[in-house]
Amino acid sequence: FLLQRKGKIVSFANNETTAKTDLFFDLSKSIDKFRAVYGMAFHPDFQKNRQVFISYVITEGDPKGTHVSRFTVNKTNPPTCDPASEEVLLRWRSGGHNGACLKFGPDGMLYISTGDGGGYHSLPADSGAAQDLSSTQGKILRLDIDIPAPYIPTTNPFVGQPGVAEEIWVYGLREPWRFAFDSATGDMFIGDVGQTTREELDFIPGGSSGGQNFGWACR
Repeated sequence: FLLQRKGKIVSFANNETTAKTDLFFDLSKSIDKFRAVYGMAFHPDFQKNRQVFISYVITEGDPKGTHVSRFTVNKTNPPTCDPASEEVLLRWRSGGHNGACLKFGPDGMLYISTGDGGGYHSLPADSGAAQDLSSTQGKILRLDIDIPAPYIPTTNPFVGQPGVAEEIWVYGLREPWRFAFDSATGDMFIGDVGQTTREELDFIPGGSSGGQNFGWACR
């Protein structure tokens, strides 16, 4: 499956030797005021529940912002996504930093990166969301999408603390554009876009209970 930022998601067979692709989903035609698609992840039990999770941005109207939604995939050949099946799980304020990478971890949880909402020339003073535990921005979030809404696992590090967004797994990030898990160890690697002179690669060991602060915008 290949995501095109302007909205088309196409598929092709693993053994395909030609340039032929099939249209899986065109968000630009299905989502009003759509701007860009950022991430997609299939449920670990996809063969049974046909669920796919997609992150995208809407820049005008209401609801405006970055969305993470659950969709159902039709049992067609080639497969297609049903736009009418959308269930919005999360939405946050869009800016130059959206994050919106989606991955299922070794624990079966859905991990979601969120940018701090700032722009290219934003200063640390403008990016307080990353250190604000009441905000979901500038974070990696962790959801159990197999339990009822709001999908918050009881093992998340800030569960039960007053005034805190309990979806948070780790915080202090600027624009965590991409992250990945090591399939052998469960280690997480986060690529965080830096401000002007530096980029950042963050590491979380497999089996971590979360809660780490990676320092933006203090550093």
